[in-house]
Amino acid sequence: MTCRLPVGALLPAALVGLWLTGCSGSKEQEKETSLPPAPSATELMQNELLTLRTSNDSLRRENSRLEMDKQTLTIHITELESVNVDLRAKMASMVEAPKQILKQSRKFPTHAPAVTAPPPQGSLGAYSDALSTFKHRKYLAAAEMFRNLLKNGAPKGYDDNCTYWIGECLYGAKRYAEAIDQFKKVFAFEWSKKKDDAQVMIANSYLAQGDKQQARAEFEQLIKSYPASPFIRRVKEKLASL
Repeated sequence: MTCRLPVGALLPAALVGLWLTGCSGSKEQEKETSLPPAPSATELMQNELLTLRTSNDSLRRENSRLEMDKQTLTIHITELESVNVDLRAKMASMVEAPKQILKQSRKFPTHAPAVTAPPPQGSLGAYSDALSTFKHRKYLAAAEMFRNLLKNGAPKGYDDNCTYWIGECLYGAKRYAEAIDQFKKVFAFEWSKKKDDAQVMIANSYLAQGDKQQARAEFEQLIKSYPASPFIRRVKEKLASL
């Protein structure tokens, strides 16, 4: 037996179906309209520019940090050299004191005067004073002191050091072109432990002048000429930021 629904019952069912279909369609339309629009080419460029600016700011901060580390390291080197000079002066005094005692005892065997240690040798003391002046950031005064040492006779084996530190003084005084010329004089010495220092400072001087291309070339020259230099790691970091 076939069960037939009255026509009146079919109508509400059809209306419900249409209503459900309409609701489903409207929900799909709402989903489509709720999706964010794709960014325009201008917006993409602006976002990329913002990212580049952020990256550039980070690199500038890193470069400033490295420069501060370099200045701190320079001060430490100055202090170590001062200690080394003082030690050498004291050793010279220790060697000289017995000689003075012996001379005095020969002259005055019964009434030998008390012998005090002689003051540091003139050139060593002057070198230590010049380093101390540099450490206190009196750059031009220190440069003149180092020049006087070279003119009047620097401590034996310290000519290259004096030449180098004049360059550091000029760099500290922001006279970068003069500093570059001065650092190059270090290479004229047949042997000097300051050659890789001078090469780094030449690159730093060009960088301080804003000549990144030449600074890069000088940093690369350090890696090529002085592969065992303790500055290699920092130089590679700087090259990566240029």
